[in-house]
This record gives sequence, structure tokens and C-alpha cells, in this order.
Amino acid sequence: DEYTMWATDADAILADFLFIPREKRLEKLFSLIKKPVIVSVRFVYNKSKLPALAKRLETLGAAGFYVRRMLPNKLLEKICSTCTIPVFTASAPYIEEVKSKIEAGVFAVCIPGKDISKELEISLHRLFPDVPVIASCSRSEKLMQRSEESGIDAVIFKPCIPSKLDWDNY
Repeated sequence: DEYTMWATDADAILADFLFIPREKRLEKLFSLIKKPVIVSVRFVYNKSKLPALAKRLETLGAAGFYVRRMLPNKLLEKICSTCTIPVFTASAPYIEEVKSKIEAGVFAVCIPGKDISKELEISLHRLFPDVPVIASCSRSEKLMQRSEESGIDAVIFKPCIPSKLDWDNY
């Protein structure tokens, strides 16, 4: 039995789009899934238009906006100040990089699960007590378990790939 976005037991969904669906499809997606949907956009989209896109996604019902690690901090800051939904960003486990993203206004940082350790988690929470730290574990149950054991705030686990049939339903 195949998992789908609306059947998963996850607390939230990270929807990663290569191309943004039309507004009607997004509205339907957000209404069908009875959980918060955080939208991630790949960089084929014009970077300078990301703040406006984040605002548009917010008005359509997105619960958050996720950006890639290499996005310049000035643009990250503009996205954070443009919309009121939480902005999540990927980051390397280096304190200075995490700090620069937090200073840009992000809600949470997402560190690769392979880099998560109890020591890193303690250090980041001591330095940035109000900022959630998320582990990106891809499809590795071992990384997810290790990250959870470290005391991390949340994990991104990617077992869910909707089938073509699922996408055709909306």
C-alpha cells in the first residue's frame, strides 16, 4: 500500500516543487491535506521573485516556505520580511552559517541528518534557544532514529512519493 501526502501520519508535509502548480491546484492541495504544508521551491524559479512567490503561497494557504542552503542571506532576509508564514532554511552544521540565517529572520534551520549529533544539538539550542533545529534525513531510517535520539526538534523524512494517480486526483 503506497503512502500519499494525505495518508501519511506525519505532523506536516514538505511539498517540494520543481515548478509551482497553478493556483487552483495549490488551493486544492492545501485543502485536501489536513496538515500544515510547507512549500519548497527549487532554484529553477527566478530567485529575485521568491519573496513575491512566498507571499502568494501564503495567501493560498501554505503553512511555511522552505529555501535551499545556497540562497543569499539578503534574499532570505527579504523573504522573511515579506511574508508572515514561517521560513525554514537548509544550513550546514557550522555555527556561523546557522547564525547568519537566523539573523536573516528564519523560523528554523534544517541540518543534514548525517551531521546531527547530541553535541551539535546542545550547542545550537544553547546559542539559539528559540530556533527549532530540524534534521534532513532523506530516506534513511537510521539517520532519522539517530537524529531523534540526539534531541533534535523535528526531522524531515522522505518516504512519500505520490503516484501519478494521486497527482491526477487534484
